[in-house]
Amino acid sequence: PPGLVLTPEFLANFSTAGDGWRKARVKAIWRFFGKRPLAVRSSGALEDGDAMSFAGVFESILDCDRASLADAILKVCASFRAANASAYLEGAGGHPGHVLIQPMVDARYAGVLFTEAIEQPGQMQIEMVEGTGDKLVSGLATPLAFRVGRISGAISGKTSPPIDLAPLVTLAHRVEAIYGCPQDIEWAFDGERFVLLQARDVT
Repeated sequence: PPGLVLTPEFLANFSTAGDGWRKARVKAIWRFFGKRPLAVRSSGALEDGDAMSFAGVFESILDCDRASLADAILKVCASFRAANASAYLEGAGGHPGHVLIQPMVDARYAGVLFTEAIEQPGQMQIEMVEGTGDKLVSGLATPLAFRVGRISGAISGKTSPPIDLAPLVTLAHRVEAIYGCPQDIEWAFDGERFVLLQARDVT
């Protein structure tokens, strides 16, 4: 989805500014996205690199409306300084934090796809849940799991997938080709098409 990145400099001002300044910026962001529900996500300078992924370390806030947008931005900012992030960063120096804002995808299904399964390099690994993927990433839901032959494209699992995963597999091959190495991809399906939410190197 299209997005807007809030820089560390902007976020420093946002954290300390008065209500009038902050409300004006929230209004501008809300209007920029057409007054629709938003996802507020971390986008740190050291995040999703080839050495550290920070998967699940920082906050993401989903389904934000105008009234909750400022608090969501501040909560994601606070997660850059949280104890678990500090422990993960030990020896890595500071962590400049950016915040990425995107329109929400009305997901029927969502999940993750590893273009190369760690245990079986000849297979892709797909995990999916109904609705948004936050329940999967946080471990609150047991996903449906499937393997896909990297060459054959054959899909296997304990059950048949509830949707056609072939277009997702095609997208995953394209992402891996762009980045030149196996990818950990977050995706959503809105009933008509697959939307890629994030891709990071498998570390």
